[in-house]
Amino acid sequence: MEIVVFGLGYVGATATACLLRDGHTVIDIDVSTDKAAMIESGVSPVSEPGLDELLAAGRDAGRLFATTDIGCHLDDADIAMVCVGTPSLPSSGLDLTQVSAVSAELAAALKPRDADREPLIIAYRSTMYPGAMEDIVLPALIEAAGEAPGTRFEVVLNPEFLRELTAIQDYYAPSRVVVGEREPGADARGSRGSGRCRYRLQLLYPQRRDDAFSGTVAGADFGTGNVPCDAAFAGAQYAPDGRAFPEPEGKTALFGRNAACA
Repeated sequence: MEIVVFGLGYVGATATACLLRDGHTVIDIDVSTDKAAMIESGVSPVSEPGLDELLAAGRDAGRLFATTDIGCHLDDADIAMVCVGTPSLPSSGLDLTQVSAVSAELAAALKPRDADREPLIIAYRSTMYPGAMEDIVLPALIEAAGEAPGTRFEVVLNPEFLRELTAIQDYYAPSRVVVGEREPGADARGSRGSGRCRYRLQLLYPQRRDDAFSGTVAGADFGTGNVPCDAAFAGAQYAPDGRAFPEPEGKTALFGRNAACA
């Protein structure tokens, strides 16, 4: 598949390397010319064991490209992956300025895309607070694209659970995979994705509000080890082959797309 990755920080660089390892063609887009140049030369812009080797192999195979300009790269893409930063604010919230800006730029670039093609899957891997997809991302996409999801694009939330020094291992063997649903019944379209995708998004469920809560809580647990994850993870949690994950040891999880927080 041809996958466009937005943002070359920790999440974007790791995703790029692993997607290349799986045989995909990856086009990276970042506002930093330095980061784009490093990626094009097969060097990771972040320090993480194993990334340089995977990036260099992808470059040598002719499947890695990087630029600062989105151009027409979405015309033939199968997936766009948003991995831009969401830094903490002094108020303890998250700054979603980059997410909003990339969403608008991405959606505007979709206008020339052939409407007869399958919708581009836009997967958000950036950390966001609950409701951000509905309150910020979807409005930005719809306004810039001039249309709602379903024809030229579809939207999913697939938050990352990567730890420093073990990012590649966590990518291939995550403790959980959370994929949100945009509307009831949208999961029926996921069967299309399960046959096409050969990376972490094996099942594609457009986003639900509560799944951002799952990512936020689990991310805090990963980062500090001090935040309990005994709150239920509402929404879909699936292994790469579509099976529900077993309940994590010492944690409580609710499985099934209609599960509610306990």
